[in-house]
Amino acid sequence: MRLPLPVLLLTLVGCAPGNEEPRASSARTLEGRGFEYGTTAFRRTVWHHVRARLDDPRVGIRVTSPSDFGGATLPTSEAAARLGAAVAVNGNWFGGGCGGPCGLARGGGVPWSNPGAVEDDFYGFLAFTPDKRVHLNPVGVTEGLGPEWTDVVSGDPGLFILRDGVTLRACSGYEPSLASDFTARTAVGLSRDGREIFFAVAPMADPSGGAEFCDLGDFMRSLGAWNAVALDGGGSSALAIDGVRVTPWKYTEGHERPVPVHLMLMLDPDGRFGVPPSEPTTRLGPPLVAVSGPWGLDTASPRRVFDTRGRGALLTGTEAVGVGSAAPAALVNLTATAAQGVGYFTAFAGARPDTSSLNFGPGSDAAALALVPTGPGSFQLFSSAPSHALVDVVTTLSASGSRLEPRWPARAYDSRASVAFSPGELRRVGLPQAPADATSAWLNVTVAAPSEAGWVSVGDCSGAPSTSTLNFAAGETRANATVAALSGGAVCVYASTSVHVLVDVLAFGRPGTGGEVTLVQPARALDTRVGNARGEWRGMVAAGQELALTRSSWTGLPAEATAVIATVTSVDSLAPGFLSAAPCGAGSDASVLNFGGGAVANLVLLRTDALGRVCLRPSAPTHLLVDVVGFVR
Repeated sequence: MRLPLPVLLLTLVGCAPGNEEPRASSARTLEGRGFEYGTTAFRRTVWHHVRARLDDPRVGIRVTSPSDFGGATLPTSEAAARLGAAVAVNGNWFGGGCGGPCGLARGGGVPWSNPGAVEDDFYGFLAFTPDKRVHLNPVGVTEGLGPEWTDVVSGDPGLFILRDGVTLRACSGYEPSLASDFTARTAVGLSRDGREIFFAVAPMADPSGGAEFCDLGDFMRSLGAWNAVALDGGGSSALAIDGVRVTPWKYTEGHERPVPVHLMLMLDPDGRFGVPPSEPTTRLGPPLVAVSGPWGLDTASPRRVFDTRGRGALLTGTEAVGVGSAAPAALVNLTATAAQGVGYFTAFAGARPDTSSLNFGPGSDAAALALVPTGPGSFQLFSSAPSHALVDVVTTLSASGSRLEPRWPARAYDSRASVAFSPGELRRVGLPQAPADATSAWLNVTVAAPSEAGWVSVGDCSGAPSTSTLNFAAGETRANATVAALSGGAVCVYASTSVHVLVDVLAFGRPGTGGEVTLVQPARALDTRVGNARGEWRGMVAAGQELALTRSSWTGLPAEATAVIATVTSVDSLAPGFLSAAPCGAGSDASVLNFGGGAVANLVLLRTDALGRVCLRPSAPTHLLVDVVGFVR
């Protein structure tokens, strides 16, 4: 697909998943030669696909170089015929502002020279060495990509369509009409162990054919791919077997389009290509460096330990905050009030990280839970703008504390189904999900439709609250996390004014083994404003769009980890909304964050699935930041 680069916008576009399963239409098995070719009916079109094993010594990979055809640009089938390729597909986008192939491209160690985009980090790439080592990278920067990576092809701008077994329906980097249009598509993917390679083309022989990017990801996964990238599409899409095009051209073209870069599968009957020595490498996210733990949760007993209002002076810069005990770590509720500008708090120990714990605006009240190391008995609190600061210790952590049992977020209570809280009301709220031996619960508490500014406190029903869980303005919908001690499977909620309260359960504290909390040096795993360390998810997340974070979104998460603890921040949302966390591919009515313009943060316990994945879904378009501060195992 030839397009001028200025047309490509940084936008995330959702694509609704289909329920259809692939239906075999016909097959032509060439496994005896080293690969298998077939066609499969899936959704709107009949797909053409190839599977080959890279650990088969007869199989080799080649990307065409600028010297292969004397500078000429050839159709895929003709290029394959001239070089004797068994299988060939089209490669990079080209033309427009690139002046040739867009993104990184090498063939036989010879780089394509692109005045516009040879090292543009807008493009992901798939790289091979002569001995068939594979390197996957969603960001097309060449740092660390030495000359041993002789054959490189780049995907559509910034897009992995399948990552760690999850179909990415976020078409990052595209104008919406390009992301969601049905057109011809080409993809290449790898199995989880990197030993199998898959090629697929969704042709568009008539207006009723073609595919969207989400279709492409789903189909590659059905073939057995674990990671896959989209190559150029539209009139460029082509699959050739033994130099003969087997896919129909796009109906609007009427002929096979010449393209500069082709990805080819070569065969040597004598097996001289050898066997790859290692699994594929992938640029990983930030490392999770343990700094404290593992710990359990002590009995929740909220108490105020810091309040600048008593001294009259605002918090500016960094101050030490004592927690009143020698506990090695604590969950603290941070509140900003009477701030003189837009800013944020960071709770930390040691060197101050480049992450935030609470975001606030001028004149408003904001609160957020934070997990912080406190040995020996204190931590540091930084404010980027002058503001009064209140700190309540919600609970401390220790080796003898209760263990956390993470749950998928589930709604336990919603006063909108009955009657709003009256001013000054203390109401007992039962948690039907609570195990009989549960001693505490990690909750997300949301207020809706408050009649005036006020606060809500959640506790153990032992008496009137002395601290706040959540502060809000009139008419505001806002959420905050807390940990509360249970009284017979219930908590008590106090409201200072008339308001509706919603309670979602994220975890329970129980006696026993396992479920310990380890604190890590805060690490930013995601910032959709710029993309994460792997270059994924650059652009605003669309309403209803599922965003999947996996084990490779950060480094060092133990295989036995059951949850990640992170400060999740919404920035510059286009409308008020909420963020849900649920099993990948499933929705949830429970929320972990409510937002509405500006920057809003919440500490979230995110349960991981069996593959170590965390999936988030906003109800309105927003940027998202995820700062990991700990994990549970």
